[in-house]
This record gives sequence, C-alpha cells and structure tokens, in this order.
Amino acid sequence: VTLGLLPSLGMPLVGRLFVRAREALPAVSLKVLEGSSGQVEEWLADARVDIAILYRYGATLPEAEQSLAVVDSYLLGAPGDRLTAQAEVGFDALDGLPFVLPSAPNGLRTALDAIARQRHIELAPVIEADSLPLQKGLVASERLYTVLPIHAAWSEVKEHRLQAARIVEPPFRRTIAMALSKSKGPARAVMAVASLVTDIVTEMARDGLWATPEVSSAA
Repeated sequence: VTLGLLPSLGMPLVGRLFVRAREALPAVSLKVLEGSSGQVEEWLADARVDIAILYRYGATLPEAEQSLAVVDSYLLGAPGDRLTAQAEVGFDALDGLPFVLPSAPNGLRTALDAIARQRHIELAPVIEADSLPLQKGLVASERLYTVLPIHAAWSEVKEHRLQAARIVEPPFRRTIAMALSKSKGPARAVMAVASLVTDIVTEMARDGLWATPEVSSAA
C-alpha cells in the first residue's frame, strides 16, 4: 500500500502507522512518498499512490475526501522573538515580516495570500524553500518566520529551539484530509490501512498533538 503525504505530516504519523500495521496487518507492506501538495495530488490522479494525506484550506473538501482533523496554524519564530513569545498573534501582525515560505503554487501560499489580500496586508517571503527542515532551520538561525501547524515543529518548540504563537483574528486553520485513488479502486489492504490512519489521527488529537506542547521555563 503506497501513501503520499506532505513532509509535515510524515514524522508524527508514519512511525505510528508502521508499528500498528506491522501488528495488525503483517501481510501488508507500506511504501511512503513525500512531496508538495501539488505532487501528492498528481500522484493520486496518476494512481502512483493508493492513499493521499494532505492539507485542505477552506470550509469544504473535494468530493470523496475524508476529513481527519482540523488544526490551527502557528507563526514560528526564533527563541527570544517578541511576537512568537505570545500564546496568540493576530493575522494582521504578519504584515511585512521576513518570511521563509514554500514557493508557489502551494496550498499554504495560496491560502495565506488570499487572507492577506482580504486584510490588505503584505506577505512577501524574503526567501522561498520547499524543504521543511530548511524552513525551520532558517527561522532559527536567520531569525525569519514561517507558518506551520504545531505538529510540524513539535520537538523544536518543546526543546526551545523555536517559538510558536497560534494565529488568530482570523484563525488560520487547515483540514488534514485523506483521499483514496479512484483509478485502482480501494483494495482490502488499502481500506485496512486507511482505517488505521483514521484511528491514529484520532488518537493523536486525543494525545494533544494538534495543540501547543507544554514547555518548561528552564532553558
């Protein structure tokens, strides 16, 4: 069973899925492809992946896609940064900040740009990078900013290597959605893995992975 997903979803999800599938579905092998939202959608359309897990923005999902979770987006900054030291930051505070963001076309960029136009503010990245580790590294080392769901920077925030403030007024939310390949048809193994994914995402929500991690005051 081949999964296509975004890098920010890979680390928190794939490890749990591997352990669960090995126990419950020993005859099933997993293959994971990571890519941008456009790549994942292309793989799904070409039936290169059986299951796609990606972000959707807006109130509705494309037909036949399943909502797994709705997560807030956070402004990520370097340790000691004033803006991201707060628990929450208004969307308008993003105006003119030095951002590192994925290059267009990209679902995040499209959604951010749309809200920025509505709010009459400017979101102009000083550098574009599609690599998630590179984005986080540049935020920490060059005191730039980026926008991510908290699970994509969980360990960095927990270990005080990055700071995160939830974006509000308006909140900037994304839906974690799952889609199955229409070309191949959902084989039993695919349906079984999809069911595991649904269970794991529900457990991750219950464990608090979609919320800000509690960090100690110690350095």
